[in-house]
Amino acid sequence: MSQKHPITCHVLDTTLGKPAAGVQVSLYAVDPADNKFTKTGYAETDSDGRILKWTLTQGAFHASSTDVYRLVFEVEQYYKKLGMETFFPWVEIFVNAKDLLQEHYHVPLLLSPYSYSTYRGS
Repeated sequence: MSQKHPITCHVLDTTLGKPAAGVQVSLYAVDPADNKFTKTGYAETDSDGRILKWTLTQGAFHASSTDVYRLVFEVEQYYKKLGMETFFPWVEIFVNAKDLLQEHYHVPLLLSPYSYSTYRGS
């Protein structure tokens, strides 16, 4: 198995009681100079609902003054594939990822068509 990136995630569909496979997720980093986000990566959850590695659009993860990242989960696309409707077209989660090269940041998303919750995992 390849080495994990410093930011990983896991999506569980609590309505179906199983991992949410095939959820498209985009990763953005904030520029502290102007507080604008730039897309730095994207991935799709695997059969276990996990993202362990991103396809990076800005090279590799590196230490910088960027501490805030935004993860955008394409929830509506996921539920459309299942023939279901959802209240949330997407879910955005903002995280403070200080010490990105020394710490591991795991972001679980518990998902249903009409609710979601998240927390810092391990």
